[in-house]
Amino acid sequence: MATTVRLLCDADADTDGEVLTVVGDGRVPSRLRELGLTPGTVLRVLRRAPLGAAIVIHLRGFTLALRRDEAALVRLSAATAAASARGGDA
Repeated sequence: MATTVRLLCDADADTDGEVLTVVGDGRVPSRLRELGLTPGTVLRVLRRAPLGAAIVIHLRGFTLALRRDEAALVRLSAATAAASARGGDA
C-alpha cells in the first residue's frame, strides 16, 4: 500500500496526519522540529485561515498556529489508526 505524501499547508481542516519530515536546515525548520514536528508525530489540522495564510494544528497536547510558508516545510502522510493508537494525541 502506497503512502500518500502531502504538505501540511495543503491539508484540509479536521484531518489527521503523521509527520514524515521537516524540510531544510535553517532557523525555521529547526524551530519546527524543536516544537515537536518530528517524524512519527501525529497531528490534527484544526482550522485554516480564510485565505490560507495560516493553519492551526494540534499535536503533543498543545495547539500551534503556523504561517503557510512554515507549514509548506512539513511533509505528512495520512495518519492511520495504528499511528493514532501510538499516542499521537491529535
